[in-house]
Amino acid sequence: MGRVEVPQVVCPRELHDKELDVGVVPLVVKRPSQTLAGPQGAVGKYRLPFKNLGKQDLEVEFSFAKATNVISGPATGDPLTSSPIEFSIGPGSSLKLPANGTIGNLNLTAKFKNSYQLLCLKAEKQRGPDAKPGKVEKYTHLLIGKVKDTQVMFSYILEAAVVEQTGPANAMS
Repeated sequence: MGRVEVPQVVCPRELHDKELDVGVVPLVVKRPSQTLAGPQGAVGKYRLPFKNLGKQDLEVEFSFAKATNVISGPATGDPLTSSPIEFSIGPGSSLKLPANGTIGNLNLTAKFKNSYQLLCLKAEKQRGPDAKPGKVEKYTHLLIGKVKDTQVMFSYILEAAVVEQTGPANAMS
């Protein structure tokens, strides 16, 4: 009889969160700033590594679940019920992962919703240029990987921490 090997795809950047008792992939997203804003002022680019630990080559198609979670939102204004960050995958939403631990990188782009950008700019004007940075906001997003032409799926929780922007707006993270 033949044996079926269940594929295993891991993200080397995934850390274990003791509080949630689950693995999370931490990302730092820079908050929009009036002084550093430009056409790319509210965009972050990321490369997430994934590794195929199985003995067969895989092609994994990635997508984001629509539901998001607010761990700690902004200190001012109305409390948020979902994340103000929109992640997109590209170019291409699939990743070919060779067998036996070769790493492939998935390119992500994070962009803030317009309403959140306006909220940040308004709060920045009220605080003034010499104010201390606000608290770190945290949001979770669910990234789903599905092995092409199968029903095998993987899930990865991305924890996006939003921090004050202090460097060039288009720097890679």
